[in-house]
Amino acid sequence: MTNLRSDLFSSRLDETPSSPRLRFERVVHLQTGEAMGAIAETYQRFEERAVFGPAVQAAERACPADWLGARVEEAALYAETADLSARPIHVPAPIAALAHSSTPQKCESAIRRTRLCPQEVVVEFEDAAFASAPNETSHHIQSLRRRGFRVGIDARRSWTSDWSGTMMLMIDAIRVDMRSLECDPDLEEKVADAAALGVYVIVDQPKWRDADQLAEMGAICGVRARADA
Repeated sequence: MTNLRSDLFSSRLDETPSSPRLRFERVVHLQTGEAMGAIAETYQRFEERAVFGPAVQAAERACPADWLGARVEEAALYAETADLSARPIHVPAPIAALAHSSTPQKCESAIRRTRLCPQEVVVEFEDAAFASAPNETSHHIQSLRRRGFRVGIDARRSWTSDWSGTMMLMIDAIRVDMRSLECDPDLEEKVADAAALGVYVIVDQPKWRDADQLAEMGAICGVRARADA
């Protein structure tokens, strides 16, 4: 039954010929298999740029706000090409884009060139972007939310930022790694606290059989879910 379920709700949406830099991963409800959105994954992160040779100067001039705006537009356009109706679409953002003054405007301009609304997009920053200067972080989040965008945290690599209080009321989603969740009680507690505040938690690479256990701590969504075998 679990193998059939995994086949029915296969998460991978291969990139289209017109989208060489993106691929989509479906976010599903782990207990029902219902589509809960999609993650637009890039083959190269903003930080993974050339560090030597002639490309260095161009890489150093790259603007994180421009880069993110381009990814928001691409994700929206390719969602139409792939006939992807699940919402919201999570777009990974460079850490440097959170504090960049042009980020909200670049994202807004990008989404206006597509058929999507800002509310259909979660701009997802790595946890490290939120780990310092909480007052400034809240201001940057508010700037995106005023334009209608949702904001998410990618906590697959680290989870050191504060997941409680005022900031969490402005966060829509948190993505965590199943292996980390299994071995770190602190992360499990933080997930439960965030879920209690209304944040929806996406677990990366969970097993279908763990759906009920994860739901008890408030983590009801998954991406790249695995069969039990």
